[in-house]
Amino acid sequence: MINTHAYGMGVFYLFVIARRYDEAISSLAFKDLEVPALRAKLRSGFTDRAINKGYEILNQVQDAGKAIIISKPSLHKTVILSQKPYLQLMKNLFLSLIVLCSAKLISQTTCCAKPASTDAFAMLTHDKQFVATHLEPLPFTLANPLGKKISFRTADGKIGYGYEIKAAAPTNNYVFVIHEWWGLNDYVKQESEKWFSALGNVNVIAIDLYDQKVASNRDSAAKYMGQVKTDRAEAIIKGALKYAGPNANIATVGWCFGGGWSLQTSLLAGTQAKACVMYYGAPEENPDKLKTLNAPVIFMWPTQDKWINKELVTKFENNMKTAAKELTVKSYDADHAFANPSNPKYNKPFADDAFTNALAFVREHLK
Repeated sequence: MINTHAYGMGVFYLFVIARRYDEAISSLAFKDLEVPALRAKLRSGFTDRAINKGYEILNQVQDAGKAIIISKPSLHKTVILSQKPYLQLMKNLFLSLIVLCSAKLISQTTCCAKPASTDAFAMLTHDKQFVATHLEPLPFTLANPLGKKISFRTADGKIGYGYEIKAAAPTNNYVFVIHEWWGLNDYVKQESEKWFSALGNVNVIAIDLYDQKVASNRDSAAKYMGQVKTDRAEAIIKGALKYAGPNANIATVGWCFGGGWSLQTSLLAGTQAKACVMYYGAPEENPDKLKTLNAPVIFMWPTQDKWINKELVTKFENNMKTAAKELTVKSYDADHAFANPSNPKYNKPFADDAFTNALAFVREHLK
């Protein structure tokens, strides 16, 4: 006989992907299912763990016995699974539900029912085209670094890391640099030093959202970016804000993965946020959340980008207008990662122009 409890566990773990615990509990009814225990377990679950655990459990269901009846009140129907082979059927159902849950997540419009913009962007790590767009980074080692590695306590009680370049004289002005999908590598440190040298009396902290992991190829970059959890990333950023202190004036800058997190960092910084620079990153799509933003934003948009495309940028412009916030969009006839010197698609003239615009923007607002 099929282990109904084990099958139920597998499907429940599937629903963790959408983090829709209450819906999972209310819409799937299994005999002898230990709902309270499952709820406690699922509260600590995340997408990758859900998928792996779901497969692990479904693979353990080996018997081919009586039919399993799964009641789905939300669909007003009962699905009866009978006939062989059960195991393959279960796997197919599992994969189908993954697709359905993902589509449902993307289509939702409320902040509570859909993934954060950063989570949605992280889902692109499963897009082979998106991964292929990021050509393998050119080798580079930063000579004679100006800064040093730092550590600080994060909001979740753990330790966070960064690369800090301190101003010669005391100042409350800070630039937080958020790395792209490769991690806090020497290229990002070099860009941090570029900001430090150009601005003058400012402290620069490149924040490590990968917890000391640095990718050397596309596969590892996709893995690390996909593993970033919003709660952990926010805890790291809050730790960096506390490290800088309550009187710090914060400007943020980031590219790609870091472009989206540059905006999220400015949101988390509250009234301390003074300027936000985003290079082809995922915009925040919730106008109500954007209303809490205190910093003006400059957005560097490569018009050939298939993912940060015109539709997404136009929506961002409209949402910022709805939120009554300042947004400047600078367009470049270039592709994703055009400002990344480690990418063979690096466009130096456009990158220099974007930096000049970003620098003037930060100088104007970080005072």
